Amino acid sequence: MAAPLLLSESEVTPFSFYRDSSIYEGIICNSGAYKLNSSFELSQRAEAFQLARKLAKASKVVFTTGTMNHRIWVKLG
Repeated sequence: MAAPLLLSESEVTPFSFYRDSSIYEGIICNSGAYKLNSSFELSQRAEAFQLARKLAKASKVVFTTGTMNHRIWVKLG
């Protein structure tokens, strides 16, 4: 089973992009470009990481931690 890449928000470069008539949040990190999948409160770390591990079975996933939340990002492809 693949594991999500764990990073601090300070280690990624945020950007916004347009796709299918919507604007999305994304990040660039050393392993490519990723789209925001989910955001969780800091108190929900266990639930967030459980979802990240589930998503990582099908795609490359980055799990970021910031001062206000945890975010799960799925590789664009």
